[in-house]
Amino acid sequence: MSRPVGTVFTTLFLADNFPALKGNGNVVELYYDCGSPYSWIAFEILTHCEEVLPFQLRLKPICLGAILRDPSQTSLEAARDPHLLAHIERLGKFCNTTLKQIEESIKGSTKVDTLKAMRFLTSIEVNYPGFLVPATREIFSRVWSTKEPIDEEKHFWDVAEKIKLPEPERIIKEIESARAKVTLRRRTRDALKMGTFGAPWIVVKRPNKEDVRLFGGDRIHVIVDLLGWSFPRSELKSKI
Repeated sequence: MSRPVGTVFTTLFLADNFPALKGNGNVVELYYDCGSPYSWIAFEILTHCEEVLPFQLRLKPICLGAILRDPSQTSLEAARDPHLLAHIERLGKFCNTTLKQIEESIKGSTKVDTLKAMRFLTSIEVNYPGFLVPATREIFSRVWSTKEPIDEEKHFWDVAEKIKLPEPERIIKEIESARAKVTLRRRTRDALKMGTFGAPWIVVKRPNKEDVRLFGGDRIHVIVDLLGWSFPRSELKSKI
């Protein structure tokens, strides 16, 4: 099994330059839905790399279903490409995440309904943002690794107990509140206005520079470059 992504980035790629001064005004926003395996990849990479890269990570739960149903979107037939399946599995191994539902999902036999889960995370973000990372990780694991359901109140109680969430009853009741629904809907509309067509959607914000928008879970090389650092790269020049 590959080493956890944080260890890899700290010791292999960036050992000479990091840790850098924290923040430096850079912000990376991750718009994600736990029904997207690529979102899990992006989440794990960015939460680990925030420890060694000069940026502040802001998690932005959205509703992927609403994005895919939007009239402006076209069918993403590439999601059924077997090459995509192999690629996601390789990324999952690199990030030390056990992805087990990928093949069924891509073949269309498994439909993951994460609407209530994303409202739950939105409620946590509003009330106890310090618990958003462990709650998100637990839901990703349930959906894509342990194959546990996450669509009923008792499931959210399980998550709340596991991460020791304060005031779990109030947070869980808020899943059906107008505030959670409106906040999630507004966040999803914001992502659509920026041009997203799926999840994860990543926005890199740097002081006095234009925002850069990226799609996909394996964009850390681009993000590192945008932040002014670099990965080892081949010195060979293209002959094309």
